[in-house]
Order: sequence, then structure tokens, then C-alpha cells
Amino acid sequence: MKRKFIKPLNMILACVTAISMVLITPSYVFAAEQAISINSKTLQAIPASLKDATYVGVTDADNDLISYRLQVTMKGDKITKASFYMCFDGCEYTSGTTDYLLNNQWMGMKNPTRRARYESMDNTFNSNAIAATSYNEKLIGLSNPSQLTRPSTNKEVYAALQSAWKNIMENQLIVVEHRQELLGDNNNVPHNWNVYIPKYVQDHPNVKVPMVMTLHASGNNIEQAEGLGFPYVGSKSNFITVIPASTTPGIWNEPYSKLSHYNDEEFLLKLISDVENHYSIDIQKIYMSGISLGATMTADMAILHPEIFAGIDIVAGGPSLNADTASNIQKRLSQSLTRLPIIYGVGTDDGINFSKKDNDPKPLIRAEFDTLLNTFKKMNNIPVTTFDSKYTFGAILNNSQTFDKYGYTINTGTWYSNDNLQNADYMMMCTVDGMWHSNPNPYYAEMSWNYLNKFSRQANGALIQDKHVN
Repeated sequence: MKRKFIKPLNMILACVTAISMVLITPSYVFAAEQAISINSKTLQAIPASLKDATYVGVTDADNDLISYRLQVTMKGDKITKASFYMCFDGCEYTSGTTDYLLNNQWMGMKNPTRRARYESMDNTFNSNAIAATSYNEKLIGLSNPSQLTRPSTNKEVYAALQSAWKNIMENQLIVVEHRQELLGDNNNVPHNWNVYIPKYVQDHPNVKVPMVMTLHASGNNIEQAEGLGFPYVGSKSNFITVIPASTTPGIWNEPYSKLSHYNDEEFLLKLISDVENHYSIDIQKIYMSGISLGATMTADMAILHPEIFAGIDIVAGGPSLNADTASNIQKRLSQSLTRLPIIYGVGTDDGINFSKKDNDPKPLIRAEFDTLLNTFKKMNNIPVTTFDSKYTFGAILNNSQTFDKYGYTINTGTWYSNDNLQNADYMMMCTVDGMWHSNPNPYYAEMSWNYLNKFSRQANGALIQDKHVN
């Protein structure tokens, strides 16, 4: 599926005071996580050939956030369909990438050094992107890419193709593409979604495994959400990833909003049930992640249905806390069903979420997020504080850590619940220095999974934290 650049519909989503993020974010700005540690349970002997199915594989990102993605359909030991393309920050590099990164004041790249580096590499990136897609027809009928003639130019692209194929052979990650299928919701309107099935799940179909559902940003599609990286983490950590497309293309219709006449809350609930009916899902370990408007939809779904989710991942977005959701939160509080582990990730150069003064380089989440963050704190029985501009998220974080990944500095910290001030880290906050409105880092999905995997939701709604998981 080709993606095209679509300008933002609206720079601000309805948050607490109608400012959060209903925006259209280009599909090429969200990084795929590929540097993942190998789980010994998933180590398999590399097969001589692949069974008939559709597979997806990726290369590791470099410090320019360039990687490559290969999807092939195999039949009778031959490639019958192929899609190979270069990615920037996790999703397909297109002609609109440069305009977004260099000319979008709110959401684009701001760091002068990185901008200069990107501008200097623009011609190389364009050449490699064209070279990558040129392989798609050449791959048809081959058993593997090594049968291609080694080129005299764009040699790094050829090497990336071989590396992506090796990733497919090692992980054997199958993607099942559901197109125009009916689930019975919204007057039986058809839907599109992908299910990513790790090799371990293929070999052990009756073993219950976790599920992560990932929602794309506004103006985007399934492949963009795949760029968050959860399918590739799942291929190592043995969980199924489900990525749906919004019912109205590019627009999630949040609960109680009027962005579309379709009810995406109803759709996602039906989809969760459908996946549970077709795969052996551990219903105590269902998680949701989303980017931008997808993050808003993720947060709203979890607020309305906390009994379903053991945790959520919010990337560069937040819930639309209108009167209806606020009323639902109060109802859930009275039922003690609101404990909701949250990891929140955002880049410090994201102009939608952060405000910076020219004379103060310190990033500061917009003060309007005070009500949003305090709402999450109330849900998790975390002490509520007045917004303090000395801290990035308005309050001091516990267990602060800083480390470098893919040339970017990642900062994390947690807020503990009064349920257990030593262990109940129900909110994990993450910033990536110099990252724009995008998936925070190629490493982010692995970090997010390591956090979310600690939590499970019992049938009675109680939240359980496993202290022995990562």
C-alpha cells in the first residue's frame, strides 16, 4: 500500500481543554523498533525454504534512522509477490518526507545538526529509495534474493535486501492481511486489519500468548502503525500484534466525537473478540498502543474499558477528556476498576506536545496537560500535584534514567501508586531528546513491551504486577 503525504487536519486534539492532538501525521515519521534481544524460546533453525504464507522482515535502523522492509508471499518455494522499500524512521521514505521534516514548524525536525545531515544525504536517500522498489518485480519467481545479480551501484540497497531476507528466514514472522472483511459492527461495514504471527505461535497454536493492538495516526494506515515496531518485538517475545485501519480511512472516530459517522469503539471491541476467537490469546495480557490520534483512541478505549486492557502505550498523544469520558472515569473509580498502567513516550522537539522558549532550552510539556496527567494519576492512585515548571512533565519522576539509542538520548522515569510506593510504577514517562512528532525511537517498542509485560488483568478486573518480569 503506497502512502501519500496529507497535511494536518487540525493541529490540536481535544484533550482536557480541547487542545490535544487531532492531527494528520505523515506516515514516514514513526520509527520501527528492530534492535531486539533474542528470546531463547524463539530461536529456531533457519529452514531451507518457507511454507506458503506472507512474511515480513526488516533491517536494523542506522543512526540516520534508515532501515528497509521486505514483505514476500511464498507459494511452492517461490516468491509470488514482493514489496521492498526503504524506510525513514520506520516507514516508507517518500517524496513528502523532506518537506515534512524540514518545513513543518510544529512537527518536523528542529535540531540544526540533524537537519544539515539530512539535507546532505537527501540525494543519496532518494537514489536508494528508488533502487529498493526496483527489486519488487525482479524478485517474482525467485526462491530467494541471493539469486539476483549483484549490482554495480546502490550496493548498500542490495545488501539491505539480503539482510531483510535473512530476518524473514530467521524470524519467520507471518502477516495475515484481512481486507474488506465483516465483523458485524456499524451496520456490517467492511474493515481492514493485519495480524502478525510469530514462529513460536505458529508452532504452538494452543499456547495462550499476549496480544498488542496498535493504532495508526491520523491520515495514515496499517503500515505506518507497523513502523512502531511491535510486530518485530513480538516475533522475539512471542506475542501476536494486531494492527487495524480506522473505519473511515485515516480518521479514528473517538468515543463521543463526530469525526466520522462510524463507531470505531464498537469496531475495535469486535476485532478484539474476533482475534480471541481465532487465536489462543491470554485475555489477561491484552495491551493497546497508538500514535497521535491513534494514541487518543487508545487512551479513550482504555479509560472506557479498563477491564479489557492490562496496560497501554501512548505515543505523542492523549485522551479526549470530555464530559462523557470524565463521567465514565468517576464511575470506574467507584468500581475500583481504573488502575491502568501507562507508558507515555514523546520527542522533546514535538511542537504539538512540548513548549520551548527561545531562551530556555529545557523541554516542558504544555501546561494544559496538567489536567490530563492528573486524571491518569487519579485513576492509578498516584499523588496529584500542581504543575511545576521545573520538571518536564510538571512533577518530579522516580527512578530517572538516561541512555543513548540510535544516536538519540532517551530519558525515562516513573510515578508510583499509593497502592505500593515501592513497586507499583503504574505510569512510566519517556522523552527522546531532539525527536520530532513521531515514534520516539527505534528502541522504544522494546522498552514499551518490557514495561507493559509486567502487568496482567484478572477476570475480576484486578491488576496484577509481576515483579519477576524485566
